[in-house]
Amino acid sequence: IQNNVISKAYYGIYAQATASGRNDNLVITQNNIGSNTAADYITFRGLLVSQADGAGISQNTVFNIENLTTNLRGMEFGAGFINSTVNRNLIYNINNSTSTFSAAKGMSFNPGARLGSLNINNNVIYGLNGNGSSTATNNSWGIMLESGANYNIYYNSVNLSDNRFTTSSTDLHGCMYVAAAVTGIDLRNNVFSATALAGNVAGKTYGIYCLAPNTAFTTIDYNDFYAPGTTNRF
Repeated sequence: IQNNVISKAYYGIYAQATASGRNDNLVITQNNIGSNTAADYITFRGLLVSQADGAGISQNTVFNIENLTTNLRGMEFGAGFINSTVNRNLIYNINNSTSTFSAAKGMSFNPGARLGSLNINNNVIYGLNGNGSSTATNNSWGIMLESGANYNIYYNSVNLSDNRFTTSSTDLHGCMYVAAAVTGIDLRNNVFSATALAGNVAGKTYGIYCLAPNTAFTTIDYNDFYAPGTTNRF
């Protein structure tokens, strides 16, 4: 899937398969997913890919996704997405405009327990917004690791700079989220800036928010974390 201009859709690209009918060796590259005209915005996902071994997702631009629907995402990678590379993508202006306790995400990975590795390199993510929730997984994360193992995460830039909408919930947001069961993370040479203020006075924004033990990181080196102020954390 290459060199397409995609707009005015719920999903920009929907490539969800099954374990018995896989998307192996799928290539999605150099697509422009979104619009500068509000009537032509993508309204849920820029792209969704699952059950793909050896996929390459590169040089795509995903922008201006806005809706009242909860949990908007620029890119979502689901069950069975393994041994693949996500690199040189640009994701910006993903905005959950509802007040029902949800905020937008850049890219999320939930491949499950299947063995394999993932390379996440040289992506740029910014302009994520929404109304925060007391459930961390409902909030804004630039790169979200929900399951899986053996992640190589190099040379990404995530900027969380837009203040969250006011909320009654203690909301947590950040540049990167790591779930408790994730293992084998090699994190190097990334720039994570979290200057946004949470929507609640007790909320926080993080460079990295990690529920896994420190042993989940095989290497964590040469990263630049910027999270100033009393409500921002590394």
